[in-house]
Amino acid sequence: MHAVSDRTFRGAAGEDQAEERVATAVLIDDPREGLAVQKDGTTFRKVSALSAWAERALVGSWLLMTLSAELFAPVWGLRWLIRRLRGWPTILMRAVPLAAVLCLEGVLFALSTDDLIARFGNFTFWSFGLFLATLGFGVLSVLGLWLAFRARKVGVNRWALLHSLGFSVANVLVTGYLAYWGWIGIRLWR
Repeated sequence: MHAVSDRTFRGAAGEDQAEERVATAVLIDDPREGLAVQKDGTTFRKVSALSAWAERALVGSWLLMTLSAELFAPVWGLRWLIRRLRGWPTILMRAVPLAAVLCLEGVLFALSTDDLIARFGNFTFWSFGLFLATLGFGVLSVLGLWLAFRARKVGVNRWALLHSLGFSVANVLVTGYLAYWGWIGIRLWR
């Protein structure tokens, strides 16, 4: 990057390109974030390495827990059918966190379609469904953690309990993250 002025910069021109004179990056003072760089419509701000890596670790561990729960779900269903799972607490501590994730997968499915403005810009079936699914994820995540703590007293398989506790804690952490960014119970219509 080459300086155009004390707060604006331009990219380095390649050998086959004419040198550009227009600033492509700007240093800005944000009252809340401090010094930031804006380039190509994206704002970059300084964050701690711990914060950046913690976010990635949370997403990675949550994805692994989600994948394992979705792989175990048919086994749980089969064990329930042959009466190997005892009582509702053992079933609910497994099913509720999985239902929370299914709500979030519904959100991803709804957002992966075309014509998002028409679907979510007004009060429609899709926008209300997004509201309910994100709210459902948050509620079911907290409920799953509560059910996993209660299942300790019932005498559940130790590994199943640890898996449910870990999965529920990861869901609650993701709920907190999404709530911080305003995605839990999001209403896109006005």
